Formats: sequence, C-alpha cells, structure tokens
Amino acid sequence: MLISCYFNGVKCSTSDFYEFTTFEYGSCYTFNSNSSSLKKTSKYGPSYGLKMELFTGIPGST
Repeated sequence: MLISCYFNGVKCSTSDFYEFTTFEYGSCYTFNSNSSSLKKTSKYGPSYGLKMELFTGIPGST
C-alpha cells in the first residue's frame, strides 16, 4: 500500500501508477507509463526523482 509518494518534490498518488498482474510475480506497478504526459526531472539528489513510502506488512498486525 502506498503511504506517500513524491516525484521531483511534487506529491503523486496511486493514479500515477499502472497496475498489472503476472503469473510469476503477482501484482506489479509501473510509474510514469503515460507517454502523453511523461514526468521528467533534470536534477538529482534525495529531493528529486521518485520517493515513496510503502506499507509492506499485514494490516492490523503488530
């Protein structure tokens, strides 16, 4: 589950990802797959590019 997402310092959301399923890996996601509105950056460092916080555990478990 996506907790937070930023690209080039701008907030992004689940609508910026394309979800597909494969037999080998299950659920897979692609960021920036819309060729008509590609997101680009010309800078580098921790404030630029794709920054995500993901929840990878089981909801409700401790």
